[in-house]
Amino acid sequence: MEEELNMQTQSDEITGKLSGILQQGYNPDSSKLCFPSTPVWKIVYLSIISFGIYEIIYFYIMWKTLKNNFGYKVHAGARGLFACITNFWLFPILEKYFSALGEKKIIGILAACLYFIINFSSKLPDYYWLISFGTIAFPVYIQIKLNRINKNNFPDAPHNNWSTANTIWAILLTPLFLLCVLSVIAEFSGK
Repeated sequence: MEEELNMQTQSDEITGKLSGILQQGYNPDSSKLCFPSTPVWKIVYLSIISFGIYEIIYFYIMWKTLKNNFGYKVHAGARGLFACITNFWLFPILEKYFSALGEKKIIGILAACLYFIINFSSKLPDYYWLISFGTIAFPVYIQIKLNRINKNNFPDAPHNNWSTANTIWAILLTPLFLLCVLSVIAEFSGK
């Protein structure tokens, strides 16, 4: 009985801390007020071999979690696809989330501006476009914080581990990525 009361108090405390993020009128299950834990190496590997396309999926997962667990009325697919722009809304929400759960917060708008600028560095002339791979730092940084929050506050948080779909991606995209790297090396050494 005492343990149930303690769990309920802890649950109410978490819900109270996150009230600034929850949509008005949304009655959450406090155990679901978290984002999935994902291995950082998975984000890095899949983002690199997919030339950044996995970042779209990553941000889709973030928006889908906000929709399902926090009551946001958003179209997660469109938000993920246009992450370059929609991160101007996502990063400030994550800033509040981190702050409420005791993590150092990110500066949401500044992070979104940097993501936007780095993303469009792909339009730069030869070899400077490689700067665009720097966008991977944002999902990695966010996920490190989310994994730490889940470890400390949500031990039963869902895990986004390696899946069959990830294996298929890896099998299809790794050879393509290696060919592209070899092409860039050959072009660079030929000059």
